[in-house]
Amino acid sequence: MDFSISDFPVIATNTTITKLTNSVPVGATAVLVVSTIRTSAIGKYFNLLRTGYTNGINVSQQSPTVANVYFTQDIVIQIDSNRYFDYYRSATNINVLDMVVRGWWF
Repeated sequence: MDFSISDFPVIATNTTITKLTNSVPVGATAVLVVSTIRTSAIGKYFNLLRTGYTNGINVSQQSPTVANVYFTQDIVIQIDSNRYFDYYRSATNINVLDMVVRGWWF
């Protein structure tokens, strides 16, 4: 596992930058990750997006529709030249949030 819930703290701002410098080589422009989430309430979310992106339309989102069930999905994230991406998530009721980098594109 490359990331866990402790790597995605809730910050007061809407988006928070996360770096992939330990997992992804220089020059990569996008990554494929597998993300698993479990929440104790419905309507909670974990969103991934390109750093600095402000349009809410092109955002990858995990939002379980059943509480206390693991949801896993593959997500492609565009990253910047520093290998960063942004995320935002629900402040409460996320019990598990794991993410593994599966690959990348140049």
